[in-house]
Amino acid sequence: MPNRASAIAVRIRALEKTFPAARGSVAALTRINADFAEGQFCVILGPSGCGKSTLIRIIAGLERPSSGKVLVLDEPVSGPNPHCGMVFQAYTSFPWLTVERNIAFGLKYSRKYAKREHLSRAREYADKVGLGEFTRSYINRLSGGMKQRVALASALVTEPRILLMDEPFGALDSQTRILMQEHLLELWETNKMTVLFVTHDIEEAIFLADRIFICSARPARIIHEMNVDLERPRTTAMRNRAEFILLRHHIFHLLRDETYKRLIEERNG
Repeated sequence: MPNRASAIAVRIRALEKTFPAARGSVAALTRINADFAEGQFCVILGPSGCGKSTLIRIIAGLERPSSGKVLVLDEPVSGPNPHCGMVFQAYTSFPWLTVERNIAFGLKYSRKYAKREHLSRAREYADKVGLGEFTRSYINRLSGGMKQRVALASALVTEPRILLMDEPFGALDSQTRILMQEHLLELWETNKMTVLFVTHDIEEAIFLADRIFICSARPARIIHEMNVDLERPRTTAMRNRAEFILLRHHIFHLLRDETYKRLIEERNG
């Protein structure tokens, strides 16, 4: 596979995040250092509740770090970045609007396109995510997978250079989840954007990623980085191949060993 990375899209140095608590504070992130390459599909993998969502929200400019530095396209993050699109785990659509008007909503805040172009671009992106026949449907009549396709189209319609995804398929059934993973990869191959994708699912991480950043339990820190050298395009059949299974076992043991280490540290005070 050709090397798609030509520069650093997101650079993180000495990032820390704490939240106030009833007794003092709770650390969510500690000593995070990472470079996410432009054009790559990067996955942030770690156990549920470890702080992955906090990390992606800081990159998106939706949370402020307690200390450290985050640069997006060489600029310090000080708020939401127009070069970034965001897809959340929970559906973020407006039930009183149609599919096309949900997708067009984000264009209200974009200066790239005239208002008269908004609906035509929304229909174009509805078609790209497989919802071309449902542009006039209301969101509350769609399945969970279709709602998440609307959220994906809403993030893509502004043509962001970086797509941030916070466990976007976590609430879907396994079959729909696999279909959405395949569809996301097809869109990524076409759009050539940088993707930062958060998940706690090892198999999902391997299937999607060029590079995986493995996080510890809370407070999250990056304990390992690895390339995924499986060829593209990727297919469901690849999940049964020996190299896929070996990589899955390797990551599982990394996470298990980290969990055991953390439990021993907590027990010893």
